[in-house]
Amino acid sequence: MPHRITSREGIQWKDAPMSEPTDTFVFTYKDHFVDIRSYKTPTATQTVFPFDWAFYGEVVRPADGSEPTYTHTIDSRYINALATLGEEKAQIYLLPDNVNTVENEQGDEVEVGEMLNPDTMDIEKFVEIWRPLHPLHGSQKTPIGRAELCEHDFSDDEKTNCLVLLIETDGFKGKLIKIGSWTQAFLQDTSVDGTAGLTAVRAAKIDGTNEWKHLVSWGAFTDSVPVGSDIYAQFDGVGASVTVNKLIWKRIL
Repeated sequence: MPHRITSREGIQWKDAPMSEPTDTFVFTYKDHFVDIRSYKTPTATQTVFPFDWAFYGEVVRPADGSEPTYTHTIDSRYINALATLGEEKAQIYLLPDNVNTVENEQGDEVEVGEMLNPDTMDIEKFVEIWRPLHPLHGSQKTPIGRAELCEHDFSDDEKTNCLVLLIETDGFKGKLIKIGSWTQAFLQDTSVDGTAGLTAVRAAKIDGTNEWKHLVSWGAFTDSVPVGSDIYAQFDGVGASVTVNKLIWKRIL
């Protein structure tokens, strides 16, 4: 499938129990992804930036067919560490993720690998459970079953209305991915230090209507993120550019 939406159902570090303190969704279209992990119940300290992690980048797929690597173009942990720890120590957050993924009996994806544990600041083994979601059911987290995969041609990008946008405005970086009834975007105002310059949006279309609901909306530029059923018509081809509240978005896929 060239496009996919997955929600994380749990993470386990080393021998700790499996838990899920966040609402984590990853949108992937071809070799582009946006990953936003908002806290379910942020503490008083976490409300300043209510995300465990938010980042976007590209998927690098080796020619030999081995597991892909995920690069990070903008990374909230790196940006926060840059402001508090300095450039040299912050670089650890930009290391690409290398993982192995298998499917379990429930149809979920079990991801195993090693990465930096932000609580211990050590590289540790981890296990994550990811659930593929139906791209055309935005009202709820509807898993994609094997039978549905056989019945529906989710590889038809035109039918599912997929696109990738990048910000063209000077002083900003950002990526938006729309897949069917879902949209997710993450962007940075580079003139603002730390996480205060970040904006994160996740929105979904309510089933049976043309109404879209923001599930995540945080930052100074949420009104500059295009959301809605008409976005595919606005960006009517690769290369199309549209200005949304002073930010210029360009369609690249």
